[in-house]
Amino acid sequence: MNRLTARETKERLDALMKDPQTLYLGDIVNRRGRCLGTEVPYSEIVAKRLLHTHAFPDVLKALPKVPRGYDFIAKDHDGTTLDPTILGLQQESRVAVALYNHKILGKLGKVIDYLVPIDIEGKHVGIIDLVTFDAETSPVFVIGYA
Repeated sequence: MNRLTARETKERLDALMKDPQTLYLGDIVNRRGRCLGTEVPYSEIVAKRLLHTHAFPDVLKALPKVPRGYDFIAKDHDGTTLDPTILGLQQESRVAVALYNHKILGKLGKVIDYLVPIDIEGKHVGIIDLVTFDAETSPVFVIGYA
């Protein structure tokens, strides 16, 4: 992957911002490393551009909301996909399944999903152990990314 200058990085990000709903699909958003010439990390340039040029917090607020009552739970994640008592599974996986079966985790909110695979550009990058949502404060918690 060729290195980009800070200017090229900003231009690519600006092009993606024409449709903010698909911003995460752009390769520049997840690019690692440093810009050619300035040696500033791509992530820093992207973050500053989103905050200062595009007022990204306001853009996020303007995006369409998911209707209330929408079921986020995947059909194959019913708490029985993995048996948490099987020896040899990683401890985190067993805990994630047990917490998923508990459903509500106090201040962390309602459990949405567990053991979510993360694939970027066709490569397996890791697994999110548990994802929760607190309706009162509206944050989504990602627990145990590995």
